Amino acid sequence: MMSQIKIFISYCHKNEDEAKRVDEFLIANNIKATIDSRDLGYTKDIKDFMRTIKDHDFTLMLISDAYLKSGNCIFEILQVMNQEEYQNKILPIVLDDARIYNPIESIDYTIYWNDQYKALESKAEGIDSIAVIPIFTELQKWKYAFYEIAKFIDTLKYMKNLSYRHLLHNGYIELLGRIDKPSPKALQQIKPTLPK
Repeated sequence: MMSQIKIFISYCHKNEDEAKRVDEFLIANNIKATIDSRDLGYTKDIKDFMRTIKDHDFTLMLISDAYLKSGNCIFEILQVMNQEEYQNKILPIVLDDARIYNPIESIDYTIYWNDQYKALESKAEGIDSIAVIPIFTELQKWKYAFYEIAKFIDTLKYMKNLSYRHLLHNGYIELLGRIDKPSPKALQQIKPTLPK
């Protein structure tokens, strides 16, 4: 018997409605979906939770402007990028406000993380390093974000992506096909609804 496919849903809380909708669809199609709103217990460590990405077959990423500017989402991106051939394990769904295709716009994400890094570094300057160890840990993460965000966006740019609208409009057919999970019965029951 084939084991159940496991998908980690990576999203920014600003896009919680979209993430919930995708989660419901996956569960209805017997796909094990992991999402923080349900699977991260009260008081549990969010970083430990995000590190479980490696235990999943795929990471479905809801790419938005807010996602590419979120510290926690960056941590998840880095978890994914640390895996061998990570491009084969990501399922990017691009929301309308993500500016990833035009380099004149996408460079703003690199600038954003550089500015974040410099601002935090400047505030921490002169404070005893032992007193601000957690801040230096965060600084390290933001430094990696600055170095890696352009590489990640470049990977996305040259992949065939699905927009969130397209995903809903076509009843998730491409997504199911990509994970080798055809489900004609479930597809017939779906009534695609475009977001307002």
